[in-house]
Amino acid sequence: MIEQVKPKPTLWPLFAVLGLASVLGLGFLGLLAAAFYTGFHRSYTDGLYRASRARGDAAYARRDYQAAADAYGRMVELRPQAARGYGLRADSFFEMGRYTAAIADDTQAIRLGHGAQYLSHLHYNRGSGYEARQDFALAVADYTEALRLTPGDAETLQARVAAYQDLKDFPHAFQDADAVIAARPMGSKGYLVRAYVWRAEGDHARAAADYRRAMGLSLEDVGAYEALAQMYDGDGRDDEAAQVTRAELQARPDDAACWGRLGWWQYRAGNYAASVNSSHRALGLDSRLAFVWLNLGLCYAAQGDWPRAERTYTGVFPHCRNEDLQAGIVDLGEALKKHPDQEALQKSFSLLMEAAKEQRRRASE
Repeated sequence: MIEQVKPKPTLWPLFAVLGLASVLGLGFLGLLAAAFYTGFHRSYTDGLYRASRARGDAAYARRDYQAAADAYGRMVELRPQAARGYGLRADSFFEMGRYTAAIADDTQAIRLGHGAQYLSHLHYNRGSGYEARQDFALAVADYTEALRLTPGDAETLQARVAAYQDLKDFPHAFQDADAVIAARPMGSKGYLVRAYVWRAEGDHARAAADYRRAMGLSLEDVGAYEALAQMYDGDGRDDEAAQVTRAELQARPDDAACWGRLGWWQYRAGNYAASVNSSHRALGLDSRLAFVWLNLGLCYAAQGDWPRAERTYTGVFPHCRNEDLQAGIVDLGEALKKHPDQEALQKSFSLLMEAAKEQRRRASE
């Protein structure tokens, strides 16, 4: 009798099943781990992104634009395909006077951005950069695109008026100014920007009429008062410039800068005593106004009072920017043309020249 040989049990199917289960299990765990890492990394990156935005906003608010640009630059590093970081950094670059860098960032933000309102904002900002760089035709193009995205926006129309004005394209400038007036007939801004165009075209009578319309519609519109006074000053009508500023003071009797401007017009009219009084009134309201201190020193020098002029100038030097000193030097130079033998003016001019030289030396160290 032939003995049947029973087949020996084999374990390879079991091992195969166990191996497959192990692989699948490890793969599942791997997927879980990958998902966890991805979620954790995204959450971590989001936190860094928000923190960078907060740091940038805080720095921008305190006018530390370099720190703001650095923080917004970190946003760009974390999310290079997001428009927001580029747009915010462009704002900081613009405030620092780095217009080409601002334009480059705005351009990238426009490429990546979405939404008509946001894109209009970016085109407006880039137009401002081009205008600051005196590329007025490119500025007009960006303002025009912004208006296509958000038609009738008054701020953008006003900006395009200025760009057209710089291009000497007065018909289009008037067209946009009239559009602002039509949209807001009881607002002062349209009349103010149209006055600028009339003035640029040389029609000072119509400019004055529009300035006064703006002043009548808004007592708070400082620009209309100041621009009209400046125009009168440029025309040699210093008394009328002072009258406009007095009218402004009726609306804002505690405005230090306004008292300072009145002092300047009074100086230009040769009324030194009144100018000194107005300057002291301004400084009593705000002692930080360098231009008022410089005008006060100029008045003392013009009256031949060198000791007071010297004390006034010396006291303000630590608080003056270089551009303030340069403006003071120009004013003294103009005074010396009229009174070349006035010793107090000569000494004051030399004093300011030395102060400006010293300030440049310290800045270069």
